[in-house]
Amino acid sequence: MTRMKALAWAGSAGYLLVVGLLVGGAPRASGTANGVGALLAVSLLVGVLRRTPLSALGMALFGSTAVVAGTRSSVPPSLAASYQGQFLSYLAVDLVLGFIVANCARRASTVAVAV
Repeated sequence: MTRMKALAWAGSAGYLLVVGLLVGGAPRASGTANGVGALLAVSLLVGVLRRTPLSALGMALFGSTAVVAGTRSSVPPSLAASYQGQFLSYLAVDLVLGFIVANCARRASTVAVAV
């Protein structure tokens, strides 16, 4: 295994670790903080995104859905902050999708948009 390939997969493992920490380790954080965390965590998927873009999209979808559905705040959230966190979390998926459409082959782009 080459060094770059190992770094790419280490980044994807780091992404899943950060998502797990956002879901399980931050019950008192607001929805906005979780959304920003998911948005920043998607930068760890850059190596996988260049090698296997559809698996990176799948991980980003899984992570964003887990952050939105899995986080429960002990503080009653305001409706605006809740929607803002959901928007930021799925903005990460949109960034991955935009990269795939702009840089990958037509077949991969069509599958990514269909998903």
